[in-house]
Amino acid sequence: MGKHLIYTSVSLSVPMNYAHNIFTQIQSPNVFTWNTMIRGYAESENPKPAIELYHHMQLKPDTHTYPFLLKAVSKVVDVKVGEKIHSLVAKNGFESLLFVQNSLLHMYAACGQFESAYKVFELMPEKDIVAWNSVINGYALNGKPNEVLTLYKRMGSEGVEPDGFTMVSLLSACADLATLALGRRAHVYMVKVGLNKNLHANNALLDLYANTDIGGLEIGRILGRIFALLLPCCCDRCC
Repeated sequence: MGKHLIYTSVSLSVPMNYAHNIFTQIQSPNVFTWNTMIRGYAESENPKPAIELYHHMQLKPDTHTYPFLLKAVSKVVDVKVGEKIHSLVAKNGFESLLFVQNSLLHMYAACGQFESAYKVFELMPEKDIVAWNSVINGYALNGKPNEVLTLYKRMGSEGVEPDGFTMVSLLSACADLATLALGRRAHVYMVKVGLNKNLHANNALLDLYANTDIGGLEIGRILGRIFALLLPCCCDRCC
C-alpha cells in the first residue's frame, strides 16, 4: 500500500515531504519504491536528496535508477558525482542502454563537460533526437555556437529531422554569431515543417530578429507575424 501512495504522490507532484514520510514507514522498500523517491526528488526544485537517497539505497540499483539519479546530478551540476555514477553504470553493465546513454550525455552537457559529453555521444551506436538535442543544446548554452552549427549540419547529413528544441539551439547560435542569413533559412524551414507554431522556437526567433540591424519596417512585419503565432499559444496556456 505504501509504495502505491508514494507513486501516486510523486506522479501528482505532491510535496516530497509527504512521500518521504510514507517512505520512512516502509520496513523493506523495494527497488521500485527507491526509484520512485529518487525520481520525485530529481524532478523537484530540490534535487539534492535524490543523490543522498541513492547513497543510502539498500538494494542494487536497476536500469531505471540511473536516469533519475543523473537528472538530479544535472540539476545540481556536480560533475564529480556524475563521473562516479558513470563508473557504476559501466560496472553494472547498463552503459549500452540508450536511455542511460542519453542521461549521461545530458548530465555532462549540463555540467559544461563538452569533451565527456561528446565522447558519450560518439560512442552511442544509435543516436536519437534526444541525444542530438542534448549535445547541441549543451554547446549552445555554454557559448559554443560554431560547434552547434557543425553538429546541426551533421545531423541533417545523417537524416535526423530537427524538432523545436533543436531549432532553439540553432537560432541561439545564429544570434551569437550574428548570422542573420542562416537564421532566416532556419525560419523558412520552421514554416515549411510547421515548427513556426512552437512556442520555444518562436521565442528564439524573437531574440534573433530583435538583435539584428535589419530595417525597422521589415523587422516590424516579421515580429508581427511571430507575435500573431505566439498569441494563441499564450492564450491556451492561460486558459
